[in-house]
Amino acid sequence: MRRIYVRETVSVPAQTQVNVPVRMPLSNLRAPASDWVTEAREFRPGLLMGRTLLPDCDQFAAVQFVNLSDKTQRLCNGLFLRRAEPGFVVDQSGQAAEAEAERADACASDSPATYGAI
Repeated sequence: MRRIYVRETVSVPAQTQVNVPVRMPLSNLRAPASDWVTEAREFRPGLLMGRTLLPDCDQFAAVQFVNLSDKTQRLCNGLFLRRAEPGFVVDQSGQAAEAEAERADACASDSPATYGAI
């Protein structure tokens, strides 16, 4: 399980959808190298967070928010959004995608600061 946090402060204008950059620090070294899934939820009244498949490497990860209210809503840097569960992309035959191993290798070569503690 990994926790998802807002990477940078974002304003979500009224009646708009926005991709919000997120970070997912490793909570322990036993976390599997996989894609991650987060469920949809109403984050605040009128502000919905979409169900999202996130990559293991969080450098460009983002979660979609939809603001159905009539007011701009702000998500501040470091705000905890929710937890993500491991998820695996499968091809049409039901087999795990071969790119999983390649993705894990690419993330392992990233800077350790990307996965630092909060």
